[in-house]
Amino acid sequence: MKIKTQLIISIVVFSIILILIIASVANTEQQVTQLNAQETISSKIERGASNLNSVAVDYFLYQEDQQLSQWNSTLSSLSSDLSNLKLYTPQQQTLAENISGDLQRFNSLFDDVVAYLQSASRNVSVRIDPVFQLKWTNMAAQSTKLASDSSQLSSSLSDQSRQVNDTNILLIVSLVGTFGALLLTIYLMIFRRTLKSVTKLQNGINIVSSGNLDYHIETKSKDEISELSNAFNQMTANRKLAEEKLLAASLYSRSLLEASLDPLVTISKEGKITDVNKATEDVTGYTRKELIGSDFSNYFTEPEEARAGYQKVFTEGLVKDYPLTIRHTSGRITDVLYNASVYINSQGDIQGVFAAARDITERKAMENEVKQTLEKLKQSNAELEQFAYVASHDLQEPLRMVASYVQLLERRYKGKLDKEADEFIAFAVDGANRMRSLIDDLLTYSRVARLGKPFEPTNLESTFEIALLNLKASIAENNAVVTHDALPVVMADGGQLVQLLQNLIGNAIKFHGKEPPRVHVSAQNKGNEYLFSLRDNGIGIAPEYFERLFKIFQRLHTREEYPGSGIGLAVCKRIVERHGGRIWIESQVGKGSTIYFTLNKQKRSD
Repeated sequence: MKIKTQLIISIVVFSIILILIIASVANTEQQVTQLNAQETISSKIERGASNLNSVAVDYFLYQEDQQLSQWNSTLSSLSSDLSNLKLYTPQQQTLAENISGDLQRFNSLFDDVVAYLQSASRNVSVRIDPVFQLKWTNMAAQSTKLASDSSQLSSSLSDQSRQVNDTNILLIVSLVGTFGALLLTIYLMIFRRTLKSVTKLQNGINIVSSGNLDYHIETKSKDEISELSNAFNQMTANRKLAEEKLLAASLYSRSLLEASLDPLVTISKEGKITDVNKATEDVTGYTRKELIGSDFSNYFTEPEEARAGYQKVFTEGLVKDYPLTIRHTSGRITDVLYNASVYINSQGDIQGVFAAARDITERKAMENEVKQTLEKLKQSNAELEQFAYVASHDLQEPLRMVASYVQLLERRYKGKLDKEADEFIAFAVDGANRMRSLIDDLLTYSRVARLGKPFEPTNLESTFEIALLNLKASIAENNAVVTHDALPVVMADGGQLVQLLQNLIGNAIKFHGKEPPRVHVSAQNKGNEYLFSLRDNGIGIAPEYFERLFKIFQRLHTREEYPGSGIGLAVCKRIVERHGGRIWIESQVGKGSTIYFTLNKQKRSD
């Protein structure tokens, strides 16, 4: 049986007994109080009967009205006391009835004596009168009986009160004894056995606390202590399992640490190293034992910088790519990028910092090499641009001369020579014109970077209007409709953006379908950049040609179908890239095209 059940049963049983005893004590206490009150009343009656006898004697001696008044007063008091009596036994009730009858007869006999004395002459001695002596003797006898009955009633009530009081004392003793028995029972039945089980449990806890997780507390009963012991056994088993898992996790973590080629370190809140891997030993030249417990900043060429980065982890929670240099015991230095984050315990408190150092020695060497390569490439591009400009510029004059003389031949000898000669002259004129157009386009392409202006705030609304003004003739000739949403102010080369919009809108009008061309320009704010789109209802382009579209001198149609050299979109691409953006197209054949390009908000001129 469980301790709780035993305790409840014991408490319930003894509580019932205690309640009964307490109720009995209260009842007897009430009876004692009532009997004491009745005893007091009976004593008053007994004294009243004696007082009546005294009043009768006084009246016999003095025959004054005062004695009659005292008699009536005493008689009334006795009658009242008698009516207030509450008696419990038949004997007491009989005595009360006898007292009531005695009182009535005593009063009647006293009235006879009073009447006789009032009718007799004052000079006549009544003491020797046989009639008076008989009356007086009867009254005295009645007085004696009244006193006797009153005394018996008082004695009876006193005896009953004493008996009830004795009973009350016995009940109180029983109450105390029952309470003591309850305590003793609880001790013997519950606490003694519980204490023994608790001691056994405590011993088991001490054994387990000492590290013996294989210890098992034996249980036989099925009470709460046994359940607690079983729970403790289960807890011990769970702890053993958890420690085995923790050990496995620790070994796994250790293996992960050691598997890393980067130096890994755990650091306490005080800045002391708590653990390292083999890579850390290799990069510092110190053993793990030497490193643990030392200040982590001692192994960098700039300890203050290292400490500043460490404190930054606590304020920001994470540090990424923080540049530092580690010094080896041999004097060798290693450039690293320090990455660190705080780690917390199960309560959510920060325990320290987990840090990793990535060796960037080779990376820095490669970056320097790439930087030098980029410088060379930049210089080469500049030289190529200069060469393209010079070459194109220098070709202008001889090409102009060739074109002039060919045109002169055409004007002077057209129709004078045979038909083939006229065709040859026409081919030469066309070739010279196309060569001049290509050279002009090449100069335009080279000027994008070479002759670009510094970036400044540029209102694209105004830029858009200038582009439309330049395209006015083409728009009117093709009945084109060009619309736009609100356009932002950007940091840009305004002249090049006019050229960009003019080329894109001009292409959309040029490559229109059967319906009049419709072009719409819009802009969206995308955080660090603006995304622009130019949508048309033209002939569209197949996806396989998207890549060729923005390359220099790449044409998708013959010159007879659509005029041009194929350099316009290549210039657009170069303008967009100079502004830090990207350009691309989405299109379907016969369903129009949308050209997208972005402009970087933060981009400044080179």
